[in-house]
Amino acid sequence: MLDDKDEFLLRTLQQDVCVGRKNVLVISQEEFYLDAIFLRLYNVLKDAQGIAVHRMFQPDVEGIVGWFNKLLAEVSIDEARNLDNQSKTIIFMPEITNANIQEWISCESLIGAFPGANVSLIAFGRADKINSPAVANIAAKRQNSVVRLPQLSPERVEIYFREAKKVGELSVLLSTLSQSPWRDLAQTIHDEMEPEIETSISNEGMLDARALDESAVDDLNESENTDNRTSDDEFELQPHERSWFKRFALMTSVLFVVFLSLIFGFDFMYGSDQGAQIIQSVTHWLDWFFSLLKHLIDWGEAVFGSSTSTAWSG
Repeated sequence: MLDDKDEFLLRTLQQDVCVGRKNVLVISQEEFYLDAIFLRLYNVLKDAQGIAVHRMFQPDVEGIVGWFNKLLAEVSIDEARNLDNQSKTIIFMPEITNANIQEWISCESLIGAFPGANVSLIAFGRADKINSPAVANIAAKRQNSVVRLPQLSPERVEIYFREAKKVGELSVLLSTLSQSPWRDLAQTIHDEMEPEIETSISNEGMLDARALDESAVDDLNESENTDNRTSDDEFELQPHERSWFKRFALMTSVLFVVFLSLIFGFDFMYGSDQGAQIIQSVTHWLDWFFSLLKHLIDWGEAVFGSSTSTAWSG
């Protein structure tokens, strides 16, 4: 959030408070800007040697008096007005408004009356929550300093919001921006999807599509395998049927040739008259043979038809 100009400002504030013994009121249009300056300055002074830091959430005259009594317990009032050897104490007041500005003025007046206590105040407030006349009254005193933070640029605020989102603080920050002109920008950044999540969703979509394609391919392969098995069954039936018909046709041809050979044989051996008589005598055998042949053909057609229908239904 803070840039090089802000770092220079922080060093100036530290110099004014610690060396110049001034009370400082920092004013800004944006509360999150004030918070950033407050946290950085508070941490710097807290770690500084020879400085005691106290955080007071509301201006409290009685609290300030208590601090004076504690700090000056072993010196007289006259000594407290003139001594210069007390360690530095800095009191932070994070939020000053019109509701408590008079208490802050009373506190800084009390501190100004006892410079030997070596106490300074640092307060922070939004410009729209403090009346201009009150600010002018504070700035008019020599021991006080009013610092107005510069206007933030959209690029700088966007970077700050994105950094806050990375650490999970943007949702909390949104609740403090109800009247800020930066709320829409913060909401837009808050609602943006992280690149990792987009990539994850894209990968999931690709995986789902790939899974569907693989499922379709598997279904197609299974369907082809089923068709192949059906075709194989049909091909297996066809050679069987073909061999059966070959045997049947061969047997019929052999029997027919045998009968013809007998007829011509009888006719050759016994002459035409006796051959005719022999042929007449075996006519009923021929009738029986053709009747048997007809039954065999009907049976073969029935077997062929049932095997074909079974193959198609499978």
